[in-house]
Amino acid sequence: MPDFDPKGFKLVGDYLSSLNEDSGTPPRDAINRTAVGRYYYSAFLQLREVLKKGLEKYPKSLRDKDFNDFIVALEGKNSHATIIAFFEALKEEINDVRIRQAHNSMVYLRALRNAADYDLREKPEIKTPKSPEKVNFSSKAYVQKAQRKYSFVENLLEDDSGDKLGDIIRVHKNTVANCIKKAL
Repeated sequence: MPDFDPKGFKLVGDYLSSLNEDSGTPPRDAINRTAVGRYYYSAFLQLREVLKKGLEKYPKSLRDKDFNDFIVALEGKNSHATIIAFFEALKEEINDVRIRQAHNSMVYLRALRNAADYDLREKPEIKTPKSPEKVNFSSKAYVQKAQRKYSFVENLLEDDSGDKLGDIIRVHKNTVANCIKKAL
């Protein structure tokens, strides 16, 4: 059996967001909260896997203690924060709008996912770079926003021009190694 493809979570999010409200479906806010989480996890797991695969090919000369600690952290309890910190450092080092959009999208998606999973208030508040934002999970608007944010991550992962995240990791080894140090 092949390994699980995290794009499957995105498909689940799409399916959930397409459900119409009728007597046989769960409440809209439950559907939307679950869909938001699936978009986040699809993006997070894809980014993590591309990072792991790309870093496996790095020469021993770049594999110092920080590098090895980062590899371990990608699977650890702080993996979510580690990946976001890495992309924050990467967006500062490489002037690429896709990296910036992917980083900002992951920050937003993570905040949405945390609110969806842990805050049971009708309109939980998330912190955004601009200002706090009230989230109404009864509205499809936040699922649509999660879909847009996901698309920015997808754009970095699947760019047809040959300049996608895997290529960036392969070409900019020293920059990536420096970003790893900053992320820890």
